[in-house]
Amino acid sequence: MVDGGEQGLLSVAFDPDFEANGRFYVYYVNNSGNVVIARYTANGDPSSSDDADESSAVVMTTVPHPGASNHNGGQLQIGPDGFLYAAIGDGGGGCDSTGPNAQLDTDARGKLLRIDRGATFPVDPVDAIWQKGLRNPFRFSFDRGTGDLYIGDVGQNAREEVDFQAAGAAGGRNYGWDCREGTQSYNDTDDVVNHPPIFNADCPGRTFIEPVLDFGHGPECSVTGWWFSATSTAHPAPRRRWAYLPGRHRTPRPSCTTAASSLAMRSTTCRTTASSTSSGTSSPATPCR
Repeated sequence: MVDGGEQGLLSVAFDPDFEANGRFYVYYVNNSGNVVIARYTANGDPSSSDDADESSAVVMTTVPHPGASNHNGGQLQIGPDGFLYAAIGDGGGGCDSTGPNAQLDTDARGKLLRIDRGATFPVDPVDAIWQKGLRNPFRFSFDRGTGDLYIGDVGQNAREEVDFQAAGAAGGRNYGWDCREGTQSYNDTDDVVNHPPIFNADCPGRTFIEPVLDFGHGPECSVTGWWFSATSTAHPAPRRRWAYLPGRHRTPRPSCTTAASSLAMRSTTCRTTASSTSSGTSSPATPCR
């Protein structure tokens, strides 16, 4: 395993039946710079063991990540459907400059993966793609009361965003990067030096899912943490969801804490809109849980 920067051991998730089977899952960057998702088993009785059986390692999938050490994504979670979800960054380098990757259906970078824990491993990460168009989804969270999914996706130079998928919704959503940054069209030719302006050539005509929240990040402010507490579906009062948005390596700026509060206090309606860069317009908002 390689560490330092945005690499290293990035996430651990425990099997729902851990006390019986001792299984847990790890997300790390190996010495070649690739993202590895592996399964381990606790050494001895899971109810009392505090270490893993190294010989039990099963590599579930490996995502090639050449060219840059950043934007590895970095989280695992077991979803309400029992599948293992993994958030993969776009490959790094800034402006998707190692790609384009996030819009490619043949590349697992810039994607949310959904892995069947009962599959025969290793699996091809491309076969596990669930959602695409993500830049660096370092943290995501399922609302434990509703099963809704929220993804905190770190922006490039202008916007931070939180993406949404309602519980039970199908995969195949496109959250926009690198054609969109937040709710705005993104033109990487404004940012990338010494790269030809080809990355956005296939954006017109595509349909994207707009974030439920986007905000200007300013210096040292990004959606690097995102966690939702359980939401009660039985209580008649407006639902409250709490989020954690730290600044990028520093104390949060006011714009970060304001954005956190604006989503934390939302009730049962949020915005999801689809946009097409060919027309530059967005469809009306639709309610979601």
